[in-house]
Amino acid sequence: MRHAVVYGARQPFGFELCSQLLEKGYVVHAVDHQHWMREEDEEKWLFIGRNANLVYHEIAREEDQAKLPFQPSKNCLIFIPIIDYVMRHVSHVADQLVRQLTFLSHMEMLEEAFVFFIYPPASRLHQAPFFKNLDSIYSNFQTNQVSVNDFFLSIEIEKESVITKEECKREVENVLSRSEEKLVGN
Repeated sequence: MRHAVVYGARQPFGFELCSQLLEKGYVVHAVDHQHWMREEDEEKWLFIGRNANLVYHEIAREEDQAKLPFQPSKNCLIFIPIIDYVMRHVSHVADQLVRQLTFLSHMEMLEEAFVFFIYPPASRLHQAPFFKNLDSIYSNFQTNQVSVNDFFLSIEIEKESVITKEECKREVENVLSRSEEKLVGN
């Protein structure tokens, strides 16, 4: 069985990644932050939350940030939709993500995993204050010989704009298609 991990799982891109990966038959470990759910996120989560192949992990306490809520498996796909963290820009949630990824990036058992960072268009990166922390995480993954891949979304996003469900779905389809190409190439 194929496994995937999705951070920010209840956010727009994270949710769409979970939905499409479940449709493709993956077991999805959905990781999100306790204090980050809005009412509309909760409503749409009910849509996929009962799927037997979905395992939900919540980062709620400080100690949750220093351990993995899932057991990585061979060829595990790990999706980190930075775009969701940039769009919501909640500093303590971004800090939780950085701590979780720092811990994850030091794990030797991830040798055969594939990590996919999904970024907003380059023009929005300067708006992510935690972005500078990702360099050391990225470097740690590479030191542990983890396949790290960057995807920059093609949609332009204004400062307070809302991404439509159709745009989100199209972008996630593109990311998953390109991630599958990476898997076939290895």
